[in-house]
Amino acid sequence: MLLAALPKANNNYTYYSLGSSFVFSELVKPSWLNFGKVRLSYAEVGNDMAFGRPGSFGNRGTVGGNPMADISTTYVDFNNLKPERQKSWEVGLETSMFKRRVTLDVSLYKTNTEDLLFSVPQSPSTKYSFSLINAGETENKGVEVALGLVPLKSENFQWDINVNWSRNRNIVKALNQGRDNLQLASFRKHH
Repeated sequence: MLLAALPKANNNYTYYSLGSSFVFSELVKPSWLNFGKVRLSYAEVGNDMAFGRPGSFGNRGTVGGNPMADISTTYVDFNNLKPERQKSWEVGLETSMFKRRVTLDVSLYKTNTEDLLFSVPQSPSTKYSFSLINAGETENKGVEVALGLVPLKSENFQWDINVNWSRNRNIVKALNQGRDNLQLASFRKHH
């Protein structure tokens, strides 16, 4: 018997990526440029939940030879779950200049994850503490810059300076079912 973590109507997803680069220093050859390349890539992947995690019986071992199990406290509307989809792109520039004494690598990227699978809290009066749903969409985007310098170079000595800088932003683009917030965790202090 084959068991799936998502319903039959939504239990497939594909992985693919496309990438390309162009070495422009082969076409344009100024004396100060040793190497120059631009690159572009796109990828799409899927994800589902681990089988048997929520909404099923949990095996707690045996006591006196009798199996012990309990029911999960997470409600799963199994027939309405969809796989997560992650769509990513990146564009970049790599250069080496002035007899390879200056190098620069710049990358811009953006990743959107749709139909995030998430356990959201719900009223325990429903007999469940959580509900597993496709909760929304997030976006992660940023820039990374790496600069390399060789200010001093001789036959017996070379001074290399490498500097990295990056900026990353994560935002929630959308939440489902009219939500305007999503509780990730709670904390209670007992006296």
